[in-house]
Amino acid sequence: MATLDGIWKTSGGDPVTEGPVVGLEAPSRPEIPVAAEAAEPEEVDIEAAKALLDEQDGAGVFPWRSASREQIAGQWQELREFVEWTVLAYRLNIGSEHNPCWWRHPEIILEWTGLRHLYDLSWSEDNSGDGPNNFHYWLQATRARLVAAWKKYQQCTPREHAEPRAMTTPTVIDDAEWAELTGAKEPYKLPEQWPSRMERQTDATEDT
Repeated sequence: MATLDGIWKTSGGDPVTEGPVVGLEAPSRPEIPVAAEAAEPEEVDIEAAKALLDEQDGAGVFPWRSASREQIAGQWQELREFVEWTVLAYRLNIGSEHNPCWWRHPEIILEWTGLRHLYDLSWSEDNSGDGPNNFHYWLQATRARLVAAWKKYQQCTPREHAEPRAMTTPTVIDDAEWAELTGAKEPYKLPEQWPSRMERQTDATEDT
């Protein structure tokens, strides 16, 4: 430290003989890196993304009731191939278990659709091994249901399709009753779903 006579001395009183004390410099402020400019987001191809999801989903359940006509049209090729293969491989009885006009009857179509989905899942490489036996078990149940279904279309034969009689309206209720029941202000409108009202009237029959 400096004394009154201007001489720098140590705390013990001895004069400092070394060079002058240099004051400490303030630390320099570190440089802050400049943030990089955000990259422009890439444009997403929605259709390609949907297609990729469909591929990753694998064997799924196709929603016939809510599907569009275009989506349903895309199902016929594989469904027909599966139906014809099953009829030949398991020798279904023509006339009682199967008729060539199966594609005209929504009830029969849905039976075949359910069996096809089960087949895809049961015979996939990811199956633990019980899939084929499970498929054969439910195949027998499906065959029994097909027999029961075809009994309602007895006029259909292996050589000819006969249009069944029109089905009565599934629900009978007027607009006032519907409004009171549901609180809706608008009359009930038939949703766009498969099969259409016309298809349901011409391809189904009343239980007798």
